[in-house]
Amino acid sequence: MPLMGWETIVDKLPDLVSNKLQLHAFVALGCEQTEQCWVLDFLPADPTSPVTAAKLLTGGAVQGQFRSKVLKGWIRGPSIRTRQVALIDAAKGVTDLEESVQMFNSSCDPDLRLLRNDCWTYSRALVQQLSGGTCKLDMW
Repeated sequence: MPLMGWETIVDKLPDLVSNKLQLHAFVALGCEQTEQCWVLDFLPADPTSPVTAAKLLTGGAVQGQFRSKVLKGWIRGPSIRTRQVALIDAAKGVTDLEESVQMFNSSCDPDLRLLRNDCWTYSRALVQQLSGGTCKLDMW
């Protein structure tokens, strides 16, 4: 889902190179009881467009899109590398969690810019928000 096809290329590179090319960050919230995984991410509205790539690579901004998708089971694949596992307060309930994510997304800048307002900054800020500031993610 999140890597838009680039994972095939990255996975064929040596580990020394591919570890530095973590192209996409996202938040996956899992529930053992329902065996579902809620994936949240932020990416360009038109991620495969050459115009999007050109704008981003020259320091420009493009319209971003906040995505939310519920999947059966945990996401798996050779390109998925877990950076951090954090417990979210389950006592709040799913509705409160969904509202928290909606409020967070509505407060975010929808213009995506590499290294300043991208999937990495979104994921780090969302994890901090949902964990009450107790969990921090490193870039690499």
